[in-house]
Amino acid sequence: VSVETKMDALTHEVTLQRALQRMIADMDDSFITWVAAPSGEWEFLSLGITKITGRQVESLKGANWLNMVDPRDLDKTEAKWWEAVQRKRDVELSFRIARPQAEAVSAVMRGYVAEAPQADLFAGWTGTIAIKPQ
Repeated sequence: VSVETKMDALTHEVTLQRALQRMIADMDDSFITWVAAPSGEWEFLSLGITKITGRQVESLKGANWLNMVDPRDLDKTEAKWWEAVQRKRDVELSFRIARPQAEAVSAVMRGYVAEAPQADLFAGWTGTIAIKPQ
């Protein structure tokens, strides 16, 4: 498979992911979407994260998304995330999200490996964070 074919396939895959992320982003503040690069660094978070955490989206990109995890859950969450990154596997994590001047909320994060199968390329992850009802 040529490099051009691989790049076209990857571009198509990423374009579809981003369109889906934008569509879902407008659905509900208790349902957050995100995209992470193959390095594990987060590149996209839907705007609902700002209402939940009180933090701007840009401040949570990269590995900074871990700053929203409640300190009681941080070590476990961080270890499981970087293990999934290293192994390039889907991941499901339960943790509390720390909020300024408010009680932490429980969340379930799911991340799914994003690939361009026809090009045999690993593209990172796409995922969700669902806020559990209080």
